[in-house]
Amino acid sequence: MRGIQLCSAVTLVLLGLVACSSESTDAERHNPTIIEEPDSGPMASSIDTDYPETWEEKTNGQTRDEMIQNNREDIFEVMQEHGANGDHEENYTLDDFPIIDVVDGADSARVQVECMKEQGFEGTAYANGTYLYERIPADQANAQFLAHYSCVLQYPVDPMQIGPLPRQEIVTLYAYYTGPLTTCLEGHGVPVDEPPTQDTWVDDYITGKQSWDPYAAFWRQNTEASFDAVNELYGACPQFPANFWPN
Repeated sequence: MRGIQLCSAVTLVLLGLVACSSESTDAERHNPTIIEEPDSGPMASSIDTDYPETWEEKTNGQTRDEMIQNNREDIFEVMQEHGANGDHEENYTLDDFPIIDVVDGADSARVQVECMKEQGFEGTAYANGTYLYERIPADQANAQFLAHYSCVLQYPVDPMQIGPLPRQEIVTLYAYYTGPLTTCLEGHGVPVDEPPTQDTWVDDYITGKQSWDPYAAFWRQNTEASFDAVNELYGACPQFPANFWPN
């Protein structure tokens, strides 16, 4: 895995990190469980009454199409702000990158890699939602920059799967992590660290701490995990329960 870097299909582009083609560190090999929005940071304190409780509150009255458009505008703004490798992006408008398909978060890495391959940049998608770009020559950086953003803009992720989860769904995820997921991981020979209490984990999630991760032991033991090993584990023991996301 040398000469390549592990990336999340949405997180990095929204944070303004562009061409993921340098060598990765061990800490970067595990994808964050939840995709972050731009400028999300710590979302709220445990006593923040404004934190969304339900999916309906998360949308704040917006339709899916409105949320998709807002996210695309944010990504395009990042593209313009972080065009340090060249000023080619100034010749484009958001309309130059029409939506081809809205993709599920779990499938976004595969779609991103396929899109990039169509534009001449090789990569590998992992089952945990991350992907790898192969190292490129410096003179291809501008082209990769544009390809990266064009793929993310044309294949936006379902907006319900971006940003913080509603409080009720954090509780649901905790139950899944401490129950079926823990059982699955241990059945595949992966020890799971002792979890905190539900209240502690929910508060940690809301404040951006992410203090406990059931996959942590796997990554500690497999800092050079192979493509097949990651796909096998995350394929058998997925990060989210079935039917977790709203239709």
